[in-house]
Amino acid sequence: MMLQSRDMDATCYMKQKKPHVHVTYIIGKPFNDGGKVGLSDSLANAQRSPPTAQRKPQDEFQKHQKELQELQTLARNGGYSNLSSITKYDPQVCYTYDCIEAAKEFMVATNFTVNPCQSGDWLKFTCVRRTMNIEGVDELDDMHQQGQVGYLGSVALGQTLAILESKNLTPILKKAATYYAQCEKWKHGITERDQVDGILKYLDTFGEWPLLTGRNSPGSNFDWKKMMANTMKIAVTYGVAPYLFDIFIEGDDVPLLFTGELGLHLSENEIVEVIKILSKGRRNITTNDKQIKEMTAFMSKLTHPSEDKIQAHPIKNITRHHNFGRNFKLEDFYKGMLAGTRVKITPDTKVSSDIEWLINHVKAVNEADPRVIANILFLQTAAALLTRLTTLTHAEDLPDLEKYRSHGTLDCVRDTYEKFDYAMSHEYIRRYYDHKGTPIMVKLVDNLKYGFVKAIEHVPFLTSQSKVFAIDKSKDIHTFIAAESWVLNEEKLKEYYTNMDVSRDKDFVSNHVAALRFQWAKFLELKDANMYIKSYNPMH
Repeated sequence: MMLQSRDMDATCYMKQKKPHVHVTYIIGKPFNDGGKVGLSDSLANAQRSPPTAQRKPQDEFQKHQKELQELQTLARNGGYSNLSSITKYDPQVCYTYDCIEAAKEFMVATNFTVNPCQSGDWLKFTCVRRTMNIEGVDELDDMHQQGQVGYLGSVALGQTLAILESKNLTPILKKAATYYAQCEKWKHGITERDQVDGILKYLDTFGEWPLLTGRNSPGSNFDWKKMMANTMKIAVTYGVAPYLFDIFIEGDDVPLLFTGELGLHLSENEIVEVIKILSKGRRNITTNDKQIKEMTAFMSKLTHPSEDKIQAHPIKNITRHHNFGRNFKLEDFYKGMLAGTRVKITPDTKVSSDIEWLINHVKAVNEADPRVIANILFLQTAAALLTRLTTLTHAEDLPDLEKYRSHGTLDCVRDTYEKFDYAMSHEYIRRYYDHKGTPIMVKLVDNLKYGFVKAIEHVPFLTSQSKVFAIDKSKDIHTFIAAESWVLNEEKLKEYYTNMDVSRDKDFVSNHVAALRFQWAKFLELKDANMYIKSYNPMH
């Protein structure tokens, strides 16, 4: 909305001779508001109507006392100061329903505590209350419209559940149904103690966690390279940077390897809480625990690769990288990190990185005390799974753990759909959208049209002619269902899900991580590594 006044240009009120005073209007009435801005001339002129015997403005004023009080509430919420003028009769003001509703719309949108003449505050003055849904705005919401949106969502949810609970499904949808059933049982059918046991069972596949067990070693079965590959994929899919290493794919399938987080980014109190939960209270450590301190110290010594050298693309044959120290083969490391992607690692694979940094970084991790590296990787894996799959870490005093819950609490329908999205879309289209006369589709479209019509009818600031026009257009809605052509091809779909390693033989945590690994591989194949390089430079 563009505000205008007798003494102002197109963007700002001109101040009068008296300092900090503006000539403003409230429903057409000029008044001195002590420097704050009210309704503009343009809106006031649209609302002002000369009193006539035919119009009976006093009758309109008396008739709409409730609406004027609502307007006053909206004005108060927006920081408006001259509230008494709103409910005080003025013969120059239009008090019809349409005029008051137009004034409400202005009050809903405007933040009167902000001076629009101040640099950078114009949007705050005109838009912030509307977009941020501040108190009072929702008083004009149409609940029936919200009901229609909710109804459409519930129909789609019911259809998705119908697919997951069907018989005679394709092999990949059988995996989706297995995953969904396990998720529901995990969330609603077992105790928190059983959930902890499920996470511990998964962690135990990598060895012993020294910080959790109190021992000095993760055991002979611990392989940091194997756990690094799994931890990285879990963290990235949860929306956080992995510890120690991260990897991307550049053009022509060239792997780019560089560091992940350089700090734990969990408070010592949160680390203690994770151990307390997983040990079921049997392991009592403090923030001064030696193993916590050595983890923090090790992470603080790591450095980022050189951005200049990465961007110079020193692409070399993988066999030309030497001096990584004992028990480390770069080829095998890349194979583990990129397992499940289209990239095939061979001795002839070309790789890109800051080579000097890469050698030093690998040596630092590979030659460190295994206890330290194990504690770092176990911690991130455990923090991620605990926060995502349980509610045990959802407390206000554990804020850093929240970043592992970027997608909210575990919702089994949504989680299943995210991991089997194309297969679910294929079946959804085949089942519900293939035939024009499908009753459920007709009902969905009819409800959508109805929802639009009801919403338009309840928009307070539209004129009758505008409403008629908008309603006519809404009733003429035509729905088009679009999908990528390959999604409708069963053979291509089968090929896409080749590496989705979900099965009935595995428990939910193992299937969840397997699905995460699959998601990560598909995510990585779609990303350009160059867009991430700057994020690892502290100067950007």
